[in-house]
Amino acid sequence: MDMADISPGSRVLDVAAGAGDQSFQIAGRVGPDGYVLATDISSNILDYARAGALARGLSQIETKVADGEALEVAPESFDVAVSRVGLIYFPDQQRALAGMRHALKEGGKVAAMVYSTAEKNAFFSAPVAIIRRRAMLPPPLLGQPGPFSLGAEGVLEQAF
Repeated sequence: MDMADISPGSRVLDVAAGAGDQSFQIAGRVGPDGYVLATDISSNILDYARAGALARGLSQIETKVADGEALEVAPESFDVAVSRVGLIYFPDQQRALAGMRHALKEGGKVAAMVYSTAEKNAFFSAPVAIIRRRAMLPPPLLGQPGPFSLGAEGVLEQAF
């Protein structure tokens, strides 16, 4: 959030917001004069996020069911677009990034949080490896979306 310059009054697009934890944090930064649009493909998880926002008194958060690869928002209407561990799962990451860019005002920023490599994330990669082994699933193909798809050195930068 610091790198994205999220500040009071900012308009922020949260792509693949999930249960909304980062949306709540963003709302705290943008304050009552800012705006957060939390999007996700799952209406059920957004219902949870909406309830969380209401319980916290965060009226500056709105939720919208949207595919991160086909965002339908007004062009040049946001200062910042963020995706916390969402971009890694999009099959067409370039399309998702292009949609985020389309939503940004001139000079706006896109910020994404991704996992590093599996070797550096045993807390996550060990259970996934067990599941793959038990289910007899092959390893993901190179370039396939997944938790570590943007984690290798330079890969996220190249995607941007």
